[in-house]
Amino acid sequence: EMEQLLSSTFIQSPIYGTRCSNFLNMRNQQWNWLEKTQAGELKDQIIDLNIPLNKQS
Repeated sequence: EMEQLLSSTFIQSPIYGTRCSNFLNMRNQQWNWLEKTQAGELKDQIIDLNIPLNKQS
């Protein structure tokens, strides 16, 4: 039962759970990182960061 629970990409149980989900991709010469909080005071908050691959002068 525990093995099946922990094999999921999103885990929700009384003793263990997914705290946040992350997505990282590269587009237009930059990294795009998204993180969504799944629990607590910040539930459903999404952080969206764009990180350029090369410095702008």
